[in-house]
Amino acid sequence: VVDLTPYGVESTGSGFQASNIKEGRIGTFDQGAITFIRSGKIKIVKAHISGFTESSVLLDNDTELKADVVILATGFGPFLEEFLQEPERFLARGQEGKGIPLSCLSPLTDGRSRSTVDDSLFFPAFDQAANAGTAMGFWGWSTGFLMAQRLGLVPAEATFGLDMLPERQKDVIFRRNLRRFLFVASAGLATGSLCGQARLFGKSKFWQQVWGGALGSALAVVSLQLAR
Repeated sequence: VVDLTPYGVESTGSGFQASNIKEGRIGTFDQGAITFIRSGKIKIVKAHISGFTESSVLLDNDTELKADVVILATGFGPFLEEFLQEPERFLARGQEGKGIPLSCLSPLTDGRSRSTVDDSLFFPAFDQAANAGTAMGFWGWSTGFLMAQRLGLVPAEATFGLDMLPERQKDVIFRRNLRRFLFVASAGLATGSLCGQARLFGKSKFWQQVWGGALGSALAVVSLQLAR
């Protein structure tokens, strides 16, 4: 973390992820701005805009800045209170781990995006995943699963697993088929070896192993079908 306090950029006193999780202050990788700030090409001015002239911006600290363009990049605020009839029931300020500043109203949830006030209400992307990302990958899909379950589209007794992720389907199917193949092959080899020693199918050890392996494999396939 670069200290730009001498140039007017205050430090939160915490690290990259802690600032994101606790305060919703999202850090970024430097693309040249730090060099410009240190050289004076970019200057930090803390004030509110009170008005404009044809060629400048008027600030509430009685200063005037010459400007060609004004870009309003003031950060993200969810303003969920504008969507809810009773925001005081569902929202609160000062909640850490919501991915937004503590000054913003954020939803009261169970940590998995489900409202603790009304279990039919979900707020996706307002609960942080373990890696400090919001609504990404496994975390996002698991939230979607809970929503579908609440809507009755998924059985109530069902549980979410990796094999439900679209990007994991091919991998899961391959691993599952590989395990089945190894199980059948192992059963065939083991049965063939036992039959060869017991000589259940004639005198030839070779055919004993062949027929025994076929029998073992068939039994393994049947057991896999019954286990489904």
